[in-house]
Amino acid sequence: MIRSGTRLWTLDAQTSQITPVNYEGSGEVYNNSKIWLKKDASGNIFLLLTGKNCQYFNDSSSSFSKANNPFVLPANLQVMDIVEDRRKKRYWVVSRNDFGYWDQATRKYYNHAANTQSDLLIKSMPPHIPVASLFIDTQNRYWIQTGSNSSAGFLCYNGDQNRFTTEATGLHNIGSNGYFEVYGFKQLKDSTPALYGLNCFRAWDQQSFKEFRAPVTHPYGIQFNSVEDVFQSDDGTLWVATDNGLYYTSRVRNNIHIIFSQEKARASISSLFEDSNEDLWIGTWGKGILVLNKSKNGPRVTPLEKINNLGSNTRYIWTICGDTRNQIWIGCNEGSLVQYHLQTQRAVLHQPPIFNGSAIRQIVKDNQGKLWIGLQDGRLFKHAPSPEPVHNNSFKEILSLNGLITRMGFLNDRQLWITVINRGICIVDIHTGKLIQSLTVDKGLPGFIANAREVLPVNDTLCLISGEKAGSLNPQNFRVNYNWFAGTTPSGSIFTLQKDLYNNCWLGGSNGIFKLNTATRTITKFTQQDELITIHNNSYVPERSIQLRSGWLAFGGNQHLVIFNPAEYNNSMAPPRVSITGFQLNGRYLPEDSLSLPGGIAVPYEHRIFSIEFAAINFMQKGSCCEYKLEGLNDDWISLSTPTAINYNFLPNGHYRFLVRAKNELGQYSPATTSLRIYIAPPSGKLPGSIC
Repeated sequence: MIRSGTRLWTLDAQTSQITPVNYEGSGEVYNNSKIWLKKDASGNIFLLLTGKNCQYFNDSSSSFSKANNPFVLPANLQVMDIVEDRRKKRYWVVSRNDFGYWDQATRKYYNHAANTQSDLLIKSMPPHIPVASLFIDTQNRYWIQTGSNSSAGFLCYNGDQNRFTTEATGLHNIGSNGYFEVYGFKQLKDSTPALYGLNCFRAWDQQSFKEFRAPVTHPYGIQFNSVEDVFQSDDGTLWVATDNGLYYTSRVRNNIHIIFSQEKARASISSLFEDSNEDLWIGTWGKGILVLNKSKNGPRVTPLEKINNLGSNTRYIWTICGDTRNQIWIGCNEGSLVQYHLQTQRAVLHQPPIFNGSAIRQIVKDNQGKLWIGLQDGRLFKHAPSPEPVHNNSFKEILSLNGLITRMGFLNDRQLWITVINRGICIVDIHTGKLIQSLTVDKGLPGFIANAREVLPVNDTLCLISGEKAGSLNPQNFRVNYNWFAGTTPSGSIFTLQKDLYNNCWLGGSNGIFKLNTATRTITKFTQQDELITIHNNSYVPERSIQLRSGWLAFGGNQHLVIFNPAEYNNSMAPPRVSITGFQLNGRYLPEDSLSLPGGIAVPYEHRIFSIEFAAINFMQKGSCCEYKLEGLNDDWISLSTPTAINYNFLPNGHYRFLVRAKNELGQYSPATTSLRIYIAPPSGKLPGSIC
């Protein structure tokens, strides 16, 4: 069914034929905004003439009429909307001059003045407050808009509990940016209710309604004056029709985005740590320690002034680490070390003379509970936390690496890896304290090793290396391979690596966030439409990451932090079948129907320069690639990360078959392989009807 202005048509999807549809009172409707096509909960289509009446569609007569309505309403009602309540078998009627319902069992209309069924919602609604719109979601919640436009209020009535709740609280400030109108509510396929209209678009995120629109200067969200409609397809893609164009996002997720204001002081994120209370500590260069707490009202970030006010150096954080005594150690600029007791919330500042004022760049805890401390001057120390006061002799110098230490971590229970700027990766035995391996340029390794950032153990024989170029390390023989990714190497520099609970590895770098399936070596890039960080400028590059106890991942950049559930980015959908979308012969496209001829395509010998175009369209299929081959020319599949035109020039005459299929990140293929037969005539042959 199609509406354009005040006119209606039906569209036959198979023949593309449109047929005009009549409705009662069509000559009296002059305003496009006064006529709406709608569908009730049972899937029946009806036409709403705002302020007048509603008319249901009849398939046999192919027209709208009040006679088709499944109810009979009082003639004086100025109908604004009809909402079917399938649980209670009634139709709620929102009108300018009343609010009530038509009951299917008694075939009567009930309102506040005639509430003989003692309906609790009707009884609870003050009669002097007009109802502007009503929506019933799958959880039997009644979302009610009262008043009109910018003077509107919102209520949520739980139909199972027969009481009003506070769940509409997130809608009360909807008009804070000025005038607004609610066009409607929608139930998305994942049971998320959404509200849209002029100057408003919000969706439920388990606790409250989340605003989708962002300021013009904000790199996330969408820009609009009005949202005309919202639709979620079967694959979970959310489509939003606005006056500023058509937007889509992969799905509605519960990601947490935090952007730090840079007006008073910059807040470059230098470290991330989760304490025993599951609060996320954010170490910054300029604002000290910030703590993110997930309260009932949403995430809340507060500065930890007990640390930040200890001195000027404690606002310049390099690293955060916890010990086995529920203490948190913070490495700061100029050799300042903060010891924070989580239970007593007592902070103590230490400045051990043995550090010689060198910045504490890294602190990590081994499996014995000992802390390993790496300094900017390249020295490595070990500290065993105890109830005794910290003093200079509490820190034991292990060795010096003669370079600036940037990151540290563990390959296993025995080996500590350390990245040293302009040198490479050093491996230390934590039991003996000896340097057992130097993976550096002077040992004949590629120059990329000198700028290695992090090492992420994946399994017993594989570690990933981040840096100017991503590579791999075998921890058994310490062999480095910068060709491990083969043709799937992530673009740009990689700064941080993290592993999720599903054996996928996540990479944050200069071009955004990627997911790596190590089994298939498939790289998937995520963007703004996936509600992950978008590289808007160099202030949004993800440089630090952490896996939280919940399994969620956090990636932090210069001004930005995103926290997400990697399970929501697992895609087990079978890839779609590939369609051949075009065939060019000597620069000219063949008619589309020629691609489906049983005998295939015949090519004259003199015109054997051709290209084939194909596509596998699925907006949810992140990480998919296409593979193709031309039987008769080669037997090996060729992989493409992005479908593009495949060119063939001056092939010998003969019979060929072009094959193409899609493959997802799990290695699953399309349900069927698409094929196209091609025949190239011999030089002396002449083809009837061939293109010349």
